[in-house]
Amino acid sequence: MTTTARSLWACAFLGASLSAAPAALAAPPKRPATLNETLSGPSKEAFTSAEILFNNGDFAGALTKYGQAYDLSQDPRLLFNMAICARGLKRYARMQTLLVRYEREAGAGLSKEDRAEVDAALAAIHNIIGALTVTSNEDGASVAVDESTVGVTPLASAVVIDLGRSEEHTSELQSLTNLV
Repeated sequence: MTTTARSLWACAFLGASLSAAPAALAAPPKRPATLNETLSGPSKEAFTSAEILFNNGDFAGALTKYGQAYDLSQDPRLLFNMAICARGLKRYARMQTLLVRYEREAGAGLSKEDRAEVDAALAAIHNIIGALTVTSNEDGASVAVDESTVGVTPLASAVVIDLGRSEEHTSELQSLTNLV
């Protein structure tokens, strides 16, 4: 077989092999659109402001703006951004709540890698948060922890709280006991 014949045979074989390859191998995988690409209008404006605040270390402001963008768009990826802000504020109970919600709302749209990252973060903060079970003999009583309303009695589940100085939590517990 001549060199030209070998080249033609190799090209024909290679062409036949590639045409039989699955479509996923023929084209590079499409990367998911970013929040900056998918958000629009007021939700994109809030997101852009949140990014600026986050990059300047203003986690409280960024958390507020990411929350605003989420309320307008309902894009669960913003819950992850909010969780990162909560981590920056050392509000690990809030971080846990946001990450659990992110996993639930993203559902099947969450990649294996992202799910593993969220699960690792949840495992890491497991021992630095606590749970408080509130019981009351009065239905409809508002329950607040750290100046944030967490629900109305009877509460369906325990309230996840950040760990703090023991005297701080003893005082909170005493206040709760006095209310019920």
